[in-house]
Amino acid sequence: MGLALELPARAVNCTSMDELSFLLTNDLRTLAGFDRCFLISHLHRPSRLVAATHQPELDLKSRIQAELQRLAEPLASVRSALVLGKATGFSVPTEAEIPDTAASALRSYGELTRCHYLVCLPLLRGSSAPAHLLMEYFGDNEPDRTLVLTLVKVAPLFAEAFAGKWLLQEKPDLARLLDPMDRWSLARRRLVFRYLPLAIAGLAVLFFTFFIVPVTFSVGGEAAIVPEEREYAFCKIGGLIDSVHARHGAFVEEGQVLATLDPRELNHRIKREERQFELLTQEMALLRSRAVNDPSILAKAKLTELRRQSVTAELEFLRWQAGFLTIKAPVSGLVVTKDVDTLSGKKMEAGEAFCEIAAPGMLCIEILVPEERIMRVKPGQDVRLYLNNAPQTAYHLTVREIAPRSDVEPRLGTAFKVKAAFLRIPGGVRVGMKGIATVDTGQVSLRTIVSQRLRAQWNAMWLWLM
Repeated sequence: MGLALELPARAVNCTSMDELSFLLTNDLRTLAGFDRCFLISHLHRPSRLVAATHQPELDLKSRIQAELQRLAEPLASVRSALVLGKATGFSVPTEAEIPDTAASALRSYGELTRCHYLVCLPLLRGSSAPAHLLMEYFGDNEPDRTLVLTLVKVAPLFAEAFAGKWLLQEKPDLARLLDPMDRWSLARRRLVFRYLPLAIAGLAVLFFTFFIVPVTFSVGGEAAIVPEEREYAFCKIGGLIDSVHARHGAFVEEGQVLATLDPRELNHRIKREERQFELLTQEMALLRSRAVNDPSILAKAKLTELRRQSVTAELEFLRWQAGFLTIKAPVSGLVVTKDVDTLSGKKMEAGEAFCEIAAPGMLCIEILVPEERIMRVKPGQDVRLYLNNAPQTAYHLTVREIAPRSDVEPRLGTAFKVKAAFLRIPGGVRVGMKGIATVDTGQVSLRTIVSQRLRAQWNAMWLWLM
């Protein structure tokens, strides 16, 4: 009895179909005492032979196993345990209600194997039989009726184990339902399969947007309102600024005096040369009066005349310089130089710029574009300007020219100045106003933009590491 209960328990605890098939065709012999056993499964349609005693792999080319393959399908309808003997010609009892085809197939198989006894044991599971065991007895070995009856009683346990193992083999996900540790994994897999189409659709949209859909690539930078044309008022002679008559932001007319130089040094030089001229004139007159009695003095008079001519030329030059003691505006416009009214007393050199004057009504902007983005900027591209005093208002301009060289700007590093002209100068815009400007450089894919940024960062990092 203990062995009869131990074998079904072992069958339930088998981890695979192969292990269960080995138990039914080999280990079951300790209880039933057969010489050879075959396991026929009906769960894999059509019915087929799945295991044999002492045969890890079936040899379907043998005559006996080929006959078992033909016997498998008629045997599916047998629901009663049968004990057939050679002495009775393997005839099926009349009280056993089985089809004639199954009875004929069993009798033909028994005669073929030449065994003395043949036991057909259906592994019943309710009204169906998922498998059959065919046990053969040779020689003096005879089946024990009590043990056969015991097998019939425990056959449903083997049938449940067989059906369960087959189901878990065919549906591995069911095993996770029985394992509490895998329930969360199964739930996650269900979520994955549920949202997988949405994820694929999202990735497709992302791929389409990132690689195919073109977007406008804008290059931005700090911008400032500057005059389109600039003129400078220069100091034509060197000297100290005596007085300043202009201030930052004031409008001046062409020719208006902006500042005057201190005339004292120049006046002192002029007076010195005038005295020198008078002395040479008197000396020359004296020498000429004495030359009447002494002709040799006439040569000295000639030398004095030459010195007086040199002084005369110097005096004319100083008087010409006196006409440039005032600094005048070259054009009409606005003074854009900061703190110009504080230049009084400054030493100016000849040719040095005193202040900058911007022509009114001719304004443009200068955009500081970083060095790594300047290659995409070209003349004629559209520009949008947002001034700090009106951040929601966009002013439309057009790129006119790009500086031929870069400048080092505070906080920005190396940048190029891009000049853009207004399509129509709006009211209220003044020189010096600052803001942000963006240049529309054309349409590219997001992949191009991101790859360029990453390559620029990589080059900067590589340069830093080197």
